[in-house]
Amino acid sequence: MRADAERPQPVEEREALVQVHHRRVGAALAGALDRQPARRRAEAREGPHRAPPRARADELVARDDVLVEELVDEAEERGAGEQLAEQLVVCGGAWAAQLLEGLNVRLPVRPVKGQMIAYQAPPGLVQRVVLKDGRYVIPRSDGLLLVGSTLEEAGFDKATDEEALVSLKRSAENIIPALADCPVAHHWAGLRPGSPEGIPFIGALPDFPNVFINAGHYRNGLVLAPASTHLLVDQLLGRKPLMDPAPYQPTAARLA
Repeated sequence: MRADAERPQPVEEREALVQVHHRRVGAALAGALDRQPARRRAEAREGPHRAPPRARADELVARDDVLVEELVDEAEERGAGEQLAEQLVVCGGAWAAQLLEGLNVRLPVRPVKGQMIAYQAPPGLVQRVVLKDGRYVIPRSDGLLLVGSTLEEAGFDKATDEEALVSLKRSAENIIPALADCPVAHHWAGLRPGSPEGIPFIGALPDFPNVFINAGHYRNGLVLAPASTHLLVDQLLGRKPLMDPAPYQPTAARLA
């Protein structure tokens, strides 16, 4: 771990670093394909099926709070060597499009900012999810009540602001009036992977049939996770799909 790891990092600096990391991972994906031996590339051109892309797994990992260099160094220290994969899955959320830039694939998935707040409320004040006018209140067992959320086209900016805080409090206290007497414990923002019409991309890329996508679920990532994962695994393993995969395929028309 670097000596400066304990130094608090400004939000703007951290977000800029995240963007660089995701672009580097995308470039690594493209480079992995270029490292295929000439014989395999010839098979990809001339054979009935494209040869599977192969990539170093440690180059295809990125987290917002960990440097890619540290992951590579750690893999080298373990003696992991080059890790190859016959199939790759890109499920980078709001950053999925950046991860595919190195392949010259234009995935229409964009970040959509959502700000949320959490009230510190007495346990049991709210016992179920409550929805009203596009906003929601979600209870947690520790008494925190999550309230969300805004919908903002702001790129990768995750800054919070007073206007959103006031709006969220107004909505929350309209839904649950007793929240007017409870303090706001947290205020934060996240990025949803927005996609055209909110329809996710689940399947293989047209020009890279061994590179699969599972992204673009917008506001329904948690709700759709079990079914979309099942559908993706069906395609990875060549099984009869759980449902018709056609509406979710990253076809050339959807990627245009």
